Amino acid sequence: MPTKYERKGVYLQRVGRLFDTYENLLVVELDNVGSKQMQDARRDLRALQSEILCGKNTIIRKALKEKLAGRPSLDKVLHELRGNIAFVFTKGDLREVRKCIMDNKVPAPAKTGQIAQCDVVVPAGPTGMPPDMTSFFQALAIPTKIERGSISIMSDVQVIRANERVGASAVALLQRMNIMPFTYGMRIRKIYEEGAMYAPSVLDITTEDLIERLKEAINKMAAISLGSGYLTAPAVPHLMLRASKALVAASIGADYDMPQSRDLRQFLSDPSRMEELVAAAAATTSAAIAPAATGAKAADAEVAQAQEPAEESDEDMGLGLFD
Repeated sequence: MPTKYERKGVYLQRVGRLFDTYENLLVVELDNVGSKQMQDARRDLRALQSEILCGKNTIIRKALKEKLAGRPSLDKVLHELRGNIAFVFTKGDLREVRKCIMDNKVPAPAKTGQIAQCDVVVPAGPTGMPPDMTSFFQALAIPTKIERGSISIMSDVQVIRANERVGASAVALLQRMNIMPFTYGMRIRKIYEEGAMYAPSVLDITTEDLIERLKEAINKMAAISLGSGYLTAPAVPHLMLRASKALVAASIGADYDMPQSRDLRQFLSDPSRMEELVAAAAATTSAAIAPAATGAKAADAEVAQAQEPAEESDEDMGLGLFD
């Protein structure tokens, strides 16, 4: 049977192997997680090319310090070694691994004195309790009535608020109604990916979110540029639009004919010609597009004709018409 020091040496070797093999890991908290729940999590994560490492923080800290010389970025993981935690090493997709961890939860009853995970509301309706339990509900200030020989709650009642300590009366009520309002499971604290440490909420960011943030940044930069008079690339389209408007306004004010303001000047002189001007503009656009389309079709026809094999003639065979 191996001694304590031999087991510690084997464990240190395993920790070093995991940090050398995997580039990504998740730091998870294991408060109130049972052994059966951990076994189920190990089985599910194994299918996602992942391993769970549990152990004493002091031993893991010692193994990490030995790796800092080759991988200084592991110092970020070293700062997370506090509390009841475990590491999930993975080569799979981080979103799938996170989903697997979050789905591995079990329902749990409320306990007196614990911090509530969420709001707990007892729904209105029959409770199945006999009428002699009415005083119990009256002590909790819960409105009830008797229906078909049992107590029925008249309206929804919030008995526990999130992030507050659970009272004994609320625990007694939930136990009598067989309600288990909370869930226990591994909670992801941080994610380490290729040298970067970030919160798990970062995985919820999509490409569309990044594009929207980029648009907001460009709009803000253009606004600051226009307001301060300092020229930047995002402000150029706005400046060009302003210049075009000023040019058209000057043309109309000076009664100077120019192509950019001709239609607008005609409309201002005779608003009744609006439909005629719109139709003329549409016809002009169609006329500009048609030659391009015709040219493209002609080019395609020439290419197709060039690709067709030339027909053989009698002259190619060296024979005349009457030979």
